[in-house]
Amino acid sequence: MKNNLDSANSLGEIRKLAEKYPTIEEEVLDSVEPVRSNGKIKNLKVFNPATEGEIFDLRREILKIDQDIKVTDSTQQDIKKRKLFVSFLNDHCKIAQYIFSGKTSCHVCKKPRLSNEMFERLYHLPDPEPLNCDKYKSFDQLHVYGKPTSEKYRPSLVGKPSSEHGLPFSPSSQYAKNVEMVVLCSDCDKPRVLYSKKVVRGVRRTQLSNCLTDIQYTCGFSFDELDLEEETHVLKTVFLRKNITCNCTIELTYYSAGFEDVCFFCGTDELEPAEAGDEDEAKKYYPLCTGCKDNGKKLVERRTRNKFNPK
Repeated sequence: MKNNLDSANSLGEIRKLAEKYPTIEEEVLDSVEPVRSNGKIKNLKVFNPATEGEIFDLRREILKIDQDIKVTDSTQQDIKKRKLFVSFLNDHCKIAQYIFSGKTSCHVCKKPRLSNEMFERLYHLPDPEPLNCDKYKSFDQLHVYGKPTSEKYRPSLVGKPSSEHGLPFSPSSQYAKNVEMVVLCSDCDKPRVLYSKKVVRGVRRTQLSNCLTDIQYTCGFSFDELDLEEETHVLKTVFLRKNITCNCTIELTYYSAGFEDVCFFCGTDELEPAEAGDEDEAKKYYPLCTGCKDNGKKLVERRTRNKFNPK
């Protein structure tokens, strides 16, 4: 059982193991209990997870909206396929990077306990706006409650990536092949490439996998930000691009290094199928998913190396 867990590098993989081995769920919960109950960790906030009964009740309510939703639909890409549910979210909810709110009165939701007058005065929470370069406006300073707002001030949208990649060498596909691993951004779910001048195999590869399970990566993060005391620590020889944000497409080195094809724009592996007879033509372009195509994204031609022609 321990070997199975050691090979799991994400919560998704642990969930799959739990489906195969029912006792894993209880063992994982037991393993984190000492941390949950440690009163010495002041900045750790512990929240009780939803019970099986609460999850069942939520699923029953969701099925009132869209009966095609499955228990395994646990990611944003899965939900995007459920047209009725997506339509409900668009009509009744506000979904942003840091905000999720809903307001509805329909056949799915119960009648509000508030008076109609008070219910009509409830609006979605406004998006943050900067007060200065160091802080955001308080709710009272916004003066936009009840008015449409946008995410235009979100840091990952405003901030332009640095021109410096932050690596002590050029991030090439060869250095990506030395690691043959990626990390997923916890915000955008896009895979980001790991680079190393030295081949990472054997014990060091296992060490790297274990380290990555303890890190919640977001685009632009660098291992330099970690307090690594050991000079021989594996993360001192493995690097990520600093000049990358959630708005950036998949790195070109991801494809040239031979990783599994994912959408060039959003990173999903559920791609737009090539039409019969056009398979060779499709290989000239970076992969594109149906969702991005429907949103107006266009195919981008793959970068090819210029062949050297000696004279």
